[in-house]
This record gives sequence, structure tokens and C-alpha cells, in this order.
Amino acid sequence: MTTVTQDASAMLPGAVIGERKRCGKPSCRCASRRQEDLHGPYFYRYFRENGRLRKEYVPKDRVDQVREACMRHRENQRAHRERKRRFLEQAKTVDETLRTIETLWKN
Repeated sequence: MTTVTQDASAMLPGAVIGERKRCGKPSCRCASRRQEDLHGPYFYRYFRENGRLRKEYVPKDRVDQVREACMRHRENQRAHRERKRRFLEQAKTVDETLRTIETLWKN
């Protein structure tokens, strides 16, 4: 597991999730397995890398920063998909126009 980048303007894929954990000591309060007795929350960024799900620890003081970086990445991906959709739409229009011109040219 690695730790997240320090770059404030970074875009990071994935999502930040808080998890509560058991430590494994039989005499610890977390051994009861009740949600309120577990340790944490500890924060992790889950993301896909080369088709595999990865998990990266996020220190508590960086949770908001990393969540914002993940949000910037999602917004960037949405904008990219929209630009691609518009481009393909325009390419289709150009292709139809060229076919019309070719048809007129042959006649």
C-alpha cells in the first residue's frame, strides 16, 4: 500500500471510503464485532489500476484533499466523455455532408 500524493491540484481516480477495523486481540473491545466497538474509521482510496482493484491508505488530515482530488478526476472524466460525444456527433454530420456532396458531384 502506498500513500497519496501531496499535489493539491492532483486528480485521482477512485473514491475515499472510511472503514472500521478489528485489531485481532481477543481481550479488546473490538472483539465483540459490534460496529460501535470497532477501531477507526481509517480512510482508504479505492481505485482500479490495470484492471485490478487497489487500496491506498489516506491519513485523516488528508481525507478532504484526496476526496476533492477524486471529485476533480470524476468531473474531468465526465467533461472528456461529453467532448468525445460532441466530436463524434460533429464527425457524423461532416460525413453525411460529404456523402451528399459526393452524390451531387456524381450526378
